[in-house]
Amino acid sequence: MVNILTPHRIVTLEAQKGIDNSMIILDRDGKYVINCSKKELFVWNARNGMLIKRKKMDFTLPYTPDIDAVNNILVLFRKKTIHLYSLPNIEPIMELENAHDSHIYNARITPDKKHIITASKKEIKVWSLNGNLEYELVDIKLEPLYMSPAVDIDNLTIAYKSGKQIIVQRLDTKKIIGVLDPCPSDFDPGSGNPSAISVRHNIIISHCETSINIYSFSPPRCLMKILHYQPLTSIRYDSTVSKMAICKSEQINLILDPNTMEFKPIRILDNPDNGAYDIAWVDKNKVRVIGWKAKAFDLIVLDYII
Repeated sequence: MVNILTPHRIVTLEAQKGIDNSMIILDRDGKYVINCSKKELFVWNARNGMLIKRKKMDFTLPYTPDIDAVNNILVLFRKKTIHLYSLPNIEPIMELENAHDSHIYNARITPDKKHIITASKKEIKVWSLNGNLEYELVDIKLEPLYMSPAVDIDNLTIAYKSGKQIIVQRLDTKKIIGVLDPCPSDFDPGSGNPSAISVRHNIIISHCETSINIYSFSPPRCLMKILHYQPLTSIRYDSTVSKMAICKSEQINLILDPNTMEFKPIRILDNPDNGAYDIAWVDKNKVRVIGWKAKAFDLIVLDYII
């Protein structure tokens, strides 16, 4: 019998007009809920649901899943420039102009919560939180899709989609150490967009339109393919607790322990139309989830003991 975890605490976010209900995220520490809507930013306290800051920006903001935040730092981008802002008051910290040769399409916090990974059409770069460039891959063929590429900064390894394959490459030596072909299937024939990689656990998670793919890369093979019937909203790997999370627009979402390859399903309330947007670890044994109530579409924060 599968033990489905239920929340031990639920908080409804203070309602605000103008938010983008299609996506919303948590910072990697689980302290803040963040939403981008055209040129406006919203920041809530994830503990009590109160709106802390609402601010009009002077540039069009990225789609919310393409940004990230940690350690009171929010990472935004516009064209070729990276913008760092403070949280929760959204004051500018730093601009990295011409950070890429072409438009940036993704900025994510690395699983160790100490770096930023940014990607454009032919470049992947890893930055420290104070804006120093530490690693880069250039002149690569990269699929510009959200929640990708995946990085294991502890082992200086990156996974990205190129054509129909996933390329696994060292950040320091630039050596390609693995090439993954798509999982055999009559549906979603592509290899998917890699969103999480752990060298220590020999695992890569990628996602297609209707499936989640789990690979090993030594040897390169498909381990598992999981169907999902509603949009996937996030795949998160937190190396500080050695756990991975898969969020879907469905009632049941998943926590994966890569040490044992065991899944722990978590329930977003009792209505099958409820779903989750994002997950963050508050500590080793507690996760925080941002989701919604189906009928009123209220945004809610849920805490679970894992």
